[in-house]
Amino acid sequence: MRKDSVKMNRKNTKVLKTNKKASSKPRKKLAIRLGEKQANGEGEYKYLAPWRGSSYRQYFYKERKIRAEVLYRETVGTGPRSPEQVARDFDVPVEAVYEAIHYCTYNEDLLRREREEELEDIRKRGLDKPPHVPPDYKPEP
Repeated sequence: MRKDSVKMNRKNTKVLKTNKKASSKPRKKLAIRLGEKQANGEGEYKYLAPWRGSSYRQYFYKERKIRAEVLYRETVGTGPRSPEQVARDFDVPVEAVYEAIHYCTYNEDLLRREREEELEDIRKRGLDKPPHVPPDYKPEP
């Protein structure tokens, strides 16, 4: 009779070990990626990754310094465009746009915090007042 056991290793990976009676064959291991990273949308992405040296914590398109949020925002809001249109306009693979959509929907809190921090910095430096903005500009309260 075969008995399987499941254990978690140090990398938050679930390992399924197949226990067999004495055999000359090595044990087989099946690693399944689990845990917080995928639940938060920060799993393994083919086209997205953190940008080295950036103060932003969000992911970027790996080939060029395009934030995932920039690609995502083109697909929502007033006048949303299809992922195919965004991919064509930014000259990125359409899969990168789909990854950006997935990443941003699972990391809304991080994106909101970064927008708030950026707006606070703009206000502290006075960049929300003329001559940096039009004279009729009304900042949000």
